[in-house]
Amino acid sequence: MSPTPNVTRWRSDQLDRGRAPLGVGIALSLSAGPLEPGDAVFLELAESDPVALAARLPPPVPGVTLVLGPRQTDEKGQGSPLARFFGRRPQSSPRGVRGSALLLAGYRDIGGGVDAGGLDLCWGSG
Repeated sequence: MSPTPNVTRWRSDQLDRGRAPLGVGIALSLSAGPLEPGDAVFLELAESDPVALAARLPPPVPGVTLVLGPRQTDEKGQGSPLARFFGRRPQSSPRGVRGSALLLAGYRDIGGGVDAGGLDLCWGSG
């Protein structure tokens, strides 16, 4: 397993400002200019099949880490506070599916783990 990636800032349009995966709170949108070494792209995609997920991933970029979060897209309010109160949680994508998708998409140094905030992450470098 690859060690925790060295991330200096996040690039994502999905990252909630209240979440700071791996303790890195600096975030820019994906459209905020070119990716640079040390950037990490954060994605959460609604796929449970590694082949389908790999087809949706961006191509690897040298020096940039792609980090896949566990949550899939909420459907029918499954992730609302009221739904969570009654025990419903958004579906999650197993780490094995995310890691396999990264491998299929051509990423290397693939790893995974749970960060200090309890977020189950999987990553690969370009």
